[in-house]
Amino acid sequence: MKKYNFRAANPTILVLSIICLFIGISFFIAYLILHNINLPIIIISFIGLGIFAFFFIKMTSTAKVEITLYEDALFIKWIERFLFGNKPNKKIFFNDIITYLIQKDSNWNWLKIEITDGSIFKIWQNTFFDKGNYSDFISNFLNYVKNYNNSIVEENTKEMTNNMSKIKRKKTIYETNGGLIMAGIAVVFIIGIPILLLITPSTTKTPNFFLFILGYIGALYLLIQVLLQRKKSKNLTE
Repeated sequence: MKKYNFRAANPTILVLSIICLFIGISFFIAYLILHNINLPIIIISFIGLGIFAFFFIKMTSTAKVEITLYEDALFIKWIERFLFGNKPNKKIFFNDIITYLIQKDSNWNWLKIEITDGSIFKIWQNTFFDKGNYSDFISNFLNYVKNYNNSIVEENTKEMTNNMSKIKRKKTIYETNGGLIMAGIAVVFIIGIPILLLITPSTTKTPNFFLFILGYIGALYLLIQVLLQRKKSKNLTE
């Protein structure tokens, strides 16, 4: 038995919290500017708002969770609840798991488990707001799945049957054909933009290089993710 504690995240609430904060802060800044507030007070207000925004988003969109791994199951216990949410504690037996999906995107990590009763369990982590032991949980979860699958093979061999199914890993978006298409588009963007700038006649309008840099960063990130995930998939439990 092993226990893991971290702060799970709710992407929907996080986005809504950011939108609400953006609207509120915009009105507050407009008020400061319209009333000719001194610059030092505006700077101090920005710092204070930044600290408030961090803790506001963390409090509304994350919640403490404890996951216990047993030889035959995992138990999810919610220490805290999300805003306007009431997720129940849940025990998932390995023999009830059909597939699992583990994906990592920038600051986001998430696990999706498909269960035999048709339900789906998802848990998210945002590394910007939490540095808990989610990674340790995932690493050991994979080991437990591997051990379970090995026991299924032994049991099927012993009983000379294929009635018991192994837990299957689903591909991330980067490992699918869609990921290859996105990688191809990224390569075209990375190679094509400099060529386009060279062959296009110069005009009086200066190109927005900041947008080009952002586009390059996004394209490179996507390409690297596709390459890394497809390479990593060879070492993961099938």
